[in-house]
Amino acid sequence: HELKTPIAALIGMLDLMDLVSEEKRQELMERARRNALSLAQMTEDLLGIARAEDPDWRPNPVSLSVVEVVDEVIASVEQSAEDKGLKLSVEISERPLQLEVDSTSLKTVVRNLVQNAINYTPEGEVRVRVERAPGIGARIEVEDTGPGIDPEILPRIFERFFRGDPAHSRATGGTGLGLSIVRNLVNRMGGRIAVDSRYGEGALFRVELPEQPMKPLPGSVSAGNR
Repeated sequence: HELKTPIAALIGMLDLMDLVSEEKRQELMERARRNALSLAQMTEDLLGIARAEDPDWRPNPVSLSVVEVVDEVIASVEQSAEDKGLKLSVEISERPLQLEVDSTSLKTVVRNLVQNAINYTPEGEVRVRVERAPGIGARIEVEDTGPGIDPEILPRIFERFFRGDPAHSRATGGTGLGLSIVRNLVNRMGGRIAVDSRYGEGALFRVELPEQPMKPLPGSVSAGNR
């Protein structure tokens, strides 16, 4: 269903191209472009979830600067925040904060969490914090000033294709796979993820990664209210 809807819409709009006025044709082209982008995002997310859930796939931990990875992600999404008039701030407690971690997986996790926060925050700020966590390894937090998460759906947000607000997700290009990918990748890296949210007061996602990838942290996914 998730693939059929944008494909059917795209085909329908293309079929109408020769039947409408030039003005209407431009509108259809823009709508077709958005559906094509949605399909591209869906494909990327499906590949991501397939890799994260593939029992034969293993992370490839290398020594890297967690801060540099976060800086790279922030640079790639800051225009998205600026377009919405949002403040995007980063707090770093230690540089370079070296860790043994899979580079691609870490980038995917951070990008999904930050972009998700931007998408669901109509105004205000998205804050990213990176710090060394004694006895753990590294802690990355992404906090927003959005509407928060309804307590009734909070336990389900990491499910595949689950979208608390389907209309909003479609409008922002969301596929309902981002948080599922994040959870799976964090678990595969031996880390854990939690979310704190009070409805109407924003949300905070917290990722903790182990100092040594061969020694996973106890626990995996938890969800609760602040």
